Formats: sequence, structure tokens, C-alpha cells
Amino acid sequence: MNGRTAGSGLNLCVGEGRMGFEGFFTTLDPVALDLVTGRPATVTLELTFGRHGDEPLPQGTIAVAVGEPATYAELPWPGAAPSSTPLDRTLHSGVDPATVATLESGGARTATPTWTGPLTVWANTQAPGRLRILVDGVLVSHLDFGAPFMTLEGGVGIALDPARRYGSGFRFAPRPGSQLTITVEPERLTGDWYVAIYPQQPN
Repeated sequence: MNGRTAGSGLNLCVGEGRMGFEGFFTTLDPVALDLVTGRPATVTLELTFGRHGDEPLPQGTIAVAVGEPATYAELPWPGAAPSSTPLDRTLHSGVDPATVATLESGGARTATPTWTGPLTVWANTQAPGRLRILVDGVLVSHLDFGAPFMTLEGGVGIALDPARRYGSGFRFAPRPGSQLTITVEPERLTGDWYVAIYPQQPN
């Protein structure tokens, strides 16, 4: 933008023409990009293709959109109706059910695990909406389902790990043996949802 790099993204092709990632977005820095209110800006898109970026571009359509950030309340929603069948809460085979704390639509919204090491927070919902994840009353992250800019199927998770940096600015540094208060706040969610909290599994 205005001859300066605003951002970059990567699309991964899987199979014949199917895309693993179909786009990217970036936040524009008005000062770094010399953006001034009321003055036209020049947007340029540079495309490369292939492992080394030197192959001919395939046929297709590319679009670039520039807009103002919308608040969560302003986002349009697809309005999917929840299923009458509860979600399957089965986790992958490496997770010991005895170590799992489950927060859900029809039950508890808060868990108080004792800190012994990094935790996984895994969630799923039946319908579009957001789950806000708080630790000791502070927002760590929010998990979006069915939002206009992404579609999540089969669940999504985050790690509670002191080594991780969170976009919300949250600094996670629990003392060994301390008790955490993990709270889930649903927004715009109808139907069944759950959040499973358990010790992080080794890779």
C-alpha cells in the first residue's frame, strides 16, 4: 500500500484445485503506510506461485478488500439453527477422561483446576457464536464459530501455557500448585456447546 508492504499471506493447495487456506487478512498501520484521511491510497497486490515462487500463475479470481474493523456486535451472522442432538463430547484417544473438566451450555461455566503444567482448552458449538475464555477474571482469548470470516468444524482449541503470547495482552504466569479459575462466557450461542479443559498432551 502506497509502495510499502502492508502484509503477506499464503494459500496452500490440497488435491486438485482445493484450497486449504483461501485468503488472509492483516491490520493496516496508518503511520507506517503513510495513510491520511481523505487522501487516496494506492493498493498493489503481488502474486507468486509454486514452492519457489517462480511458476506461472494458475487461472482464477483474486480480490482485495479494504475496510474498517467492525465490532463483534456488528458482525452479520448466518443464523444456523442448532441441532436437537447433543454434541459428541468424545476427545481424542490420548486424553484421560479423569483429567478433563467440562464446561457446557446446560451445566457449569467455571472450573478451578490446580496448576501443574500447560492446559488445553478445547471447544465446540452447534451454532454460530463466540465463547470468551477468562482466567482469574481476565480475558485470555475468544473462540469464534461460524463467523463470517471463517468456518470452524469439529471444534477449536487454545493452549494455556506461560510460553505462549496472547493477542489480548494477557500474561499467563501461574505459580506451581496455585488454583486457577477458568470461566467461559457464551455470546450469541444457541443450542449445545461445551469446553473441555485438560492437561496438554505431548506431541
